[in-house]
Amino acid sequence: MTHLSFDDALEIANKAARNCGTSLEHAQALALSIVTAEAEGNRAVGFAHFFDYLDALSAGRILGQAKPDITRTTPIIQTINANGGMQHLGVDLALDQMAETAKEFGLAAISSRNGYTIGALSYYPRILAEQHNLVAMCFANAAPAVMPASGGKTPRFCTNPMAFAVPASDGRCVVIDQSSTATAIVSIKQAADRGETIPDNWAQDKDGKPTTDPVEALSGLFLPFGGAKGANMALMVEVLSAAVTGADWSYESAPFNTGEQTPNLGYFLLAIDPGKMGNPGYARRITDLITTLEGDGAFLPGLKKQRASRDSKSLGMKIDSETWQKLQSYLGNN
Repeated sequence: MTHLSFDDALEIANKAARNCGTSLEHAQALALSIVTAEAEGNRAVGFAHFFDYLDALSAGRILGQAKPDITRTTPIIQTINANGGMQHLGVDLALDQMAETAKEFGLAAISSRNGYTIGALSYYPRILAEQHNLVAMCFANAAPAVMPASGGKTPRFCTNPMAFAVPASDGRCVVIDQSSTATAIVSIKQAADRGETIPDNWAQDKDGKPTTDPVEALSGLFLPFGGAKGANMALMVEVLSAAVTGADWSYESAPFNTGEQTPNLGYFLLAIDPGKMGNPGYARRITDLITTLEGDGAFLPGLKKQRASRDSKSLGMKIDSETWQKLQSYLGNN
């Protein structure tokens, strides 16, 4: 294991991205999102997913020098055209305006298209909750399509995740971040790379039979969580992230993990100030709710990751030897 401070991890991620052809602005935006996910213990979309970005940059699936176009179409809506680059930079540039708008009008939205997959979906909702005391939710699509609609047999949706974050008055945040499928593509890809098996309720092979082989799963169908309910959520996410934003449907877009074409993926982010909805004491009520649910022995999503992130920023984080060696290969001599 290699021990890194949060700032050292940022510097390494930034340098690796720059060496693969990104602008300084893109590298900084991507590095912060990746290292934050790693610090939270959300490693599937931390450095493990970082290599997908680096490979995509090298192959041309991400245009590392692209400059996002940001347009304020109404007083509460900003639209972003990522122009084939990563969506992080455009959202970073629009986020402060979004927070100010939500606090003024009660609602604000960002609609982003023509960009690469956004990665850790809870990243921006957590920022809006922790730093701006706003309730936030977001939705994203991607390609390749791996999951059929309810009752269908043809892949139409990707893992189609959504995230939700709400702040309490004591500084804690409840954060939900989950895909519509039983698991994420990166989790099955990691299992394939490591020669591991997967649970038999995650995917089917190309013949429609349950499989524990991640390689067969990657060429078959992913299963939604909760059957039709998960598939219906994927449909909702697809509409919000593709139809609303102007991005491609998941089954139309270029895949994020192969080829040379930049994907036209979508991302939709919504921020809400409940104080403008008639309940200025909502944060106190969230604290009371957390206390009540913890008294029941319930698990509250996001709290453990929030603590892990704070610990990592003060104490650093450990990187396994395989990941560290792979990172070194991207650093070069620059």
